[in-house]
Amino acid sequence: MELFMPSSPSTPPRTSAPGLHIIDKVHERVQQATVFGIGLGLEAQPPHAVQEVRDLRTIDGRSLADTVQATHLLCSIDGKPIAERLAPGLPIESVIFGREGSIIRLGFTSKDGSRPYEVEALRHLKVNPTRERRRTLVAVSKHAVARGITAAPE
Repeated sequence: MELFMPSSPSTPPRTSAPGLHIIDKVHERVQQATVFGIGLGLEAQPPHAVQEVRDLRTIDGRSLADTVQATHLLCSIDGKPIAERLAPGLPIESVIFGREGSIIRLGFTSKDGSRPYEVEALRHLKVNPTRERRRTLVAVSKHAVARGITAAPE
């Protein structure tokens, strides 16, 4: 069954059911949107252990790979505990991803909870909203709109 009638580029597509063109527009916006990540792989569920340090960088481009290590635990974002920063039901990416060139302050501890430290990381890696984790559409959440995020996570 074809849902959309052919249309010119200047006119919106017609649908056979009300509201379907809106869903299509949201999907199209997510496909074209751009957000940036920080080059850090984290476990999706608490305690958010670091899985991999891919390309974590400071504002001046220096690598943070010697500072942040796999198995360290993410405990705060921008000075607040993760539980306060992360809205219920949203993935950790919704508070990590953001605008290109923006800075995020991340607090970590070692695996045993000792030696807390913070780093400031640069959002510099373009996120492809459709390649991975297609199930999470950050673009349509109230939390993402409030933060100015316009795409799905990496």
